[in-house]
Amino acid sequence: MHRIPGLNRLGFAFRISVVAVVSAEATLIALNPSQAEEAAPSKPPAPLTRKTIEEIVSRNLRNDPLYMPGDAICQSDVEPIFNELIERGYRSADNEGLYDSFLSANDKFIKSMRTPEGRMFMRSVAKLPGAYDRLERLSWSSTGRALLEEMIASGEGRKAVEHILSDEGAKLVEGLLAKDPRGQNFRLPTGKVHTANELIDHLCEIYLKPSKE
Repeated sequence: MHRIPGLNRLGFAFRISVVAVVSAEATLIALNPSQAEEAAPSKPPAPLTRKTIEEIVSRNLRNDPLYMPGDAICQSDVEPIFNELIERGYRSADNEGLYDSFLSANDKFIKSMRTPEGRMFMRSVAKLPGAYDRLERLSWSSTGRALLEEMIASGEGRKAVEHILSDEGAKLVEGLLAKDPRGQNFRLPTGKVHTANELIDHLCEIYLKPSKE
């Protein structure tokens, strides 16, 4: 067979260059292992459970020295909780809308509950089902906010809340707020998450919902 002059040397040079490229890539990976980790598929997190959610919620809320179980919570309180879930690899189908169910720290209801007098009042009514919902609705209008301020300042705040939670009391408030569009439908739920227990239920709904597949 006729040999082409220089072909053997060319093949040898080609093999040398391939080895050099492979060696260079291996060296880069060794010098920058983070790139290799990024290239490798990440291990999926362990299945999330209600117990894990309860632990994450409780631990993060306790970081605030002023927090007590049953207190009204807001977006800034739940932000570290969502951040931890995301960092652990738990993502919802709507990460952008995670905070929509929570009041902001600047919300009038939240601000009224975070004064020294407001905290005392809040904790006196925390165990009344639906109390925060009605109180939030009061904060929607100027007349309602005046009523809320009276309740907080009064030593009879709990009795006042018990009254507005009744049908008779709710009708009375609806009459007082009748001229303000935001005072209508006083007895309808606000749809907001106000407490740690409600937050846990909310997170279970997001993350533990059975797959439709």
